[in-house]
Amino acid sequence: MRPHRTGVRRSGGFTVIELLIVIAIIVILAAILLPVFSQAREKARGTACLSNTKQIAAALHLYVQDYDEVLPFAFNYWGPGTYKAGPITFQSTNGLIPPPIYLEPYLRSFGVFNCPNNTRSLPTSGLISSGTAVQSYGWNSYVTYYPNSYPPYASRTGPQYEGASLASIQTPADLVLMGDSNPDRLNGCVISPYTNAYTLGMNPPYPAKPLRHQEGDNYIFADGHARWYHGEAIRDKAWYPDGRTASEAKLP
Repeated sequence: MRPHRTGVRRSGGFTVIELLIVIAIIVILAAILLPVFSQAREKARGTACLSNTKQIAAALHLYVQDYDEVLPFAFNYWGPGTYKAGPITFQSTNGLIPPPIYLEPYLRSFGVFNCPNNTRSLPTSGLISSGTAVQSYGWNSYVTYYPNSYPPYASRTGPQYEGASLASIQTPADLVLMGDSNPDRLNGCVISPYTNAYTLGMNPPYPAKPLRHQEGDNYIFADGHARWYHGEAIRDKAWYPDGRTASEAKLP
């Protein structure tokens, strides 16, 4: 006589309900962890960008020491011609030279001009013109923007000495010199405290501060340090050599 068996014999697999529960748990964990991973990745990119700005700040001060402690403009006037810098050959028909050209001798890597969060890839080699974006960082337009009267200097070549001198800066630790700039600006050359007509007139319009890194940007200051600032907090720093902030100067 065969023994009587009680109960139900289970197979070695999962039931449909169990599988659905496991999937639901995985989805919940993913929803919790993905934003954390995303923030960590963005933090790493912001840190890499800050490292870039610190290297540019060091190069800028080496440049200044070679040129009578006078800051360069967003564009230096070197005269029309073709200039080699890093992996690119820059062709200028109007004679204006962007920072990657005149600061390149003081840097180990041409790549520091490219923010990891830049939405437009910068050129890595070849011949480019003045209409090509070659940097992710722009100059404070109230300190170092090249004046519209540059044609009188057309007979001169090499770095000009018409920029602000370090001695004229009242609060070097507060004065903004450079920072994250919009990718579609011509060479990414200029930043402003908030917006200006040049960026707003673009398609699509861009604010003067791109807010690339967790709703903030990295900035270089006249004393050589670099730091991240959130949103409009940068308006409280100096935007003029005499120490005036953007709010005090009623800048847009």
